Amino acid sequence: MVHESESYKRQLAYNHLFLWALLTKKFDMAYLMWKRSREAMAKALIGTRMCQRMCRVAEMNYNTDAVDELTNQSRYVQRTKLDSCM
Repeated sequence: MVHESESYKRQLAYNHLFLWALLTKKFDMAYLMWKRSREAMAKALIGTRMCQRMCRVAEMNYNTDAVDELTNQSRYVQRTKLDSCM
């Protein structure tokens, strides 16, 4: 029981770090947290959607550098996850 609790806490920490890394555009760290998680497919879908939404916000604020970076990261996550499924 204690072992499961520690495992759950560790996975929760990876989830939070993954989301924080995406929101702060630390994509290398987000990728690391994504690879170390149990639900990689779910996180890939969430990460892709978050990058797409952040891209739309950047477009509304005319931040073209952020749009390009977020678009590239979104495509990278999609491609990486699809490659790992094959």
